[in-house]
This record gives sequence, structure tokens and C-alpha cells, in this order.
Amino acid sequence: EHPQEKINWCQYHGQWKPGVPAAEYSFVEQVDGRGVFSFCMCPGGILVPSSTEPGTIVLNGMSNSGRTGKFANAGVVVQIEPEDVPGDGPLKMMDFQHKVESDMYKYTLGAGASNPMAAPAQRMEDFCLGKLSKTMPETSYHPGVVSAPLHMLLPEMVASRLQKAFPRVKMRNYYTNAALLLAVESRTSSPVRVPRNQETYEYVSMPGVYPCGEGAGYAGGIVSSAMDGINVAAACAAAI
Repeated sequence: EHPQEKINWCQYHGQWKPGVPAAEYSFVEQVDGRGVFSFCMCPGGILVPSSTEPGTIVLNGMSNSGRTGKFANAGVVVQIEPEDVPGDGPLKMMDFQHKVESDMYKYTLGAGASNPMAAPAQRMEDFCLGKLSKTMPETSYHPGVVSAPLHMLLPEMVASRLQKAFPRVKMRNYYTNAALLLAVESRTSSPVRVPRNQETYEYVSMPGVYPCGEGAGYAGGIVSSAMDGINVAAACAAAI
């Protein structure tokens, strides 16, 4: 999460004026053989709690229609492949995801936060340098934040790639201690994929059932879900 004014200054080259839309950004980096990229950037947005079960902390970002908020936020995703996570079970990626979400909650609880949904947080430069942030900037996340060593709380393969990626982003004002990292946005794509026939799009063990979109593991966002839905709808119509 950045102050929106910093993103405006960068993207409009210092020429932003009231009435001009809040600026957006995106980036993609390759770090140690894995992608690191921005996801669902929300100009003038807010961060909201999105946990679906007790004992976990999950965040998401959103913008109201006017995009007039003081902050800009985006998820930053580190690509993780099945071979990156130990184990052989079909749900090992889901277990990995759940552990990260649970670890964030346990840290917040241990830190004595007044709100159990407070998010562990760290300033960006401090994170990359492996330093605990002594102060927290203002944030749009209403449950609040607690200063946390995210460079240690996150899985090493995630933290190390983020530490290398942030300074590389080719955008002035991006790599700054005015930016706050809040953990964790972990629902960008499904950790499990339901198998389906590549030609008919039907579930391999039950004809007539069509796994589709994010929940089935075939998309990671609004546009990719829509594209998968079109393909599945066409396959379903052809089968009728």
C-alpha cells in the first residue's frame, strides 16, 4: 500500500491535478526462476479483511467507484510451483496456503493486538533490509496493523524473491519506506485444480460436470475467469 499521491506523482510525471483519475500501475519481474508480479491494483483503494475461517488472516484490496481514497494498493504475487512445496498429497498446496494464513494470525495474537484481525505489517525498505519497522504509517486497513518481521514470517522462497523484486520495479516512488506491506493476500488463485478433459471440459470422473473458473483452478482473476467461462459454456452448449 502506497500513498496515492506518490503513485500519481510518478505516473503523471509530477503533473497530476484534481479531477485527473487516480493513477494505476503494474509490473512483472523474474526472480530466481519464478515470476513476481502485481495483482489487482486498486487506485484510491482500501484494504479489507477477507478470511473465510477463524484463526487466519487474509487481506484483499478494492476501490470504490470514485477511486478517491488516499491510498493505492496491489497484491504482489510470487509464483509457486508444486515442486517448491514438500510433500506429495493432492491438497499440499492448500495446506501450504493455510499455514501461511495461520502464521499471520498467530503472530498478531502473540503481539497482543487489540483487534484479532489486525494485519502483520512492515515498511517496504525495512522488509528488504531485514529490519523490524519501528513505526507504522497510516493505512486504509481498518482493523489496524502490528509491526512484524515479514521477512521472517513469510516462507523463505517468497520473502527472498520479494526482497529482490521490490528494488527492481522501474517506477519512481515505488521502492520507499512510505510503502507498507501487509500480510497476507493468499487467494489470488486456487491451490487445487479439479481435473477435466482437455477437449470436452468435463470432469474426468463425472461426465456432465464442468469445472470452471477460479475455484476449480483454471483462472486467477476476473478476465481469465471470464475467458474460461466462455470456453466451458461453448463446450457445454456443443454437448447438449
